[in-house]
Amino acid sequence: QGKGDIDTLLPDACRVLHREGVCPNAYLVSDSASKLPATRTWYTIADPDTGDLLTQWTICGDCCFQIKKICAPITKAFKRVSATPARATCDLVPKIAANRSLRCLETLLVCEAVTEEAGEIDIRPLADFIKRFAHVPSCPRDVPTTTPRKFYHIAGATEYAICEDCYLMTVEPDAKVGIGLAQEVVPSTVSRPRMTCQLYSERMQAVWADAVTTSDKSFLLQKVSSPGLFLTILLTLLAL
Repeated sequence: QGKGDIDTLLPDACRVLHREGVCPNAYLVSDSASKLPATRTWYTIADPDTGDLLTQWTICGDCCFQIKKICAPITKAFKRVSATPARATCDLVPKIAANRSLRCLETLLVCEAVTEEAGEIDIRPLADFIKRFAHVPSCPRDVPTTTPRKFYHIAGATEYAICEDCYLMTVEPDAKVGIGLAQEVVPSTVSRPRMTCQLYSERMQAVWADAVTTSDKSFLLQKVSSPGLFLTILLTLLAL
């Protein structure tokens, strides 16, 4: 079963199609790929604090339908964005292990668990996720960006580029609790295209965790300069 799939809890042969067809993003390869707009019925959830619909995050009827099959206790939390179909894009990539979509699905499962425990719908974990990440571009991983975007780097090591998505997920929590190495990560002063993220992989996240635990900045920079990663960085810089 696909790690990030919404519908793989049921075999494809048993999959019930939504009346508007499969998600427009069904054939994309990552969250950062360009999403094609489609005229569909769109869904979102309401902000638990204000009651306003979180329209910065919308999903198609097919994704909503599949989520409801998996997370039945929170079915009623999803609301139509408009009374009639409109042209927009879906914020989930449902057919691959796309990192942002996977995290969203994991958060949905948290909502289901707290709902079952409390005996009433609790969609706050997803609402907090949406408000925090909806306007942040997905991690480009090792694919050079095509437009300038916000990156971070360790002071004195601009070659160690960290995208905003990974910074918020991995670095900022460490910085908030006073970890010195994390507090050395600062926003890059110049937004440049054709940058890749050096923190997306499990390998580099493990390196980051080790460096944070030991407060060993030199260890981190040594790993950044390893042959394979150095070649990636070099090719990126040469393309600027």
